Amino acid sequence: MANAPTKSKTQIECVPARDRVDCLNLVQQRQADIVPADPEDMYCATKVQNQDFVVIQEYRTVEEPDALQKIAVNSEL
Repeated sequence: MANAPTKSKTQIECVPARDRVDCLNLVQQRQADIVPADPEDMYCATKVQNQDFVVIQEYRTVEEPDALQKIAVNSEL
């Protein structure tokens, strides 16, 4: 696991996963809390059994204003 410094006292740890689908499964299994997700990842999230993911934020960049990055979290945080 990698630790990332933050401006607050919150600790962030990166949990390694095999791929993006594995990241979604880790969130579903409560082994991870948050995962950056593309639209196709969100589609895959709808296919995960017992899923309760919530999209909490969308990011757009100046370089790609029509592209967006979504963040999914588990609603049981």
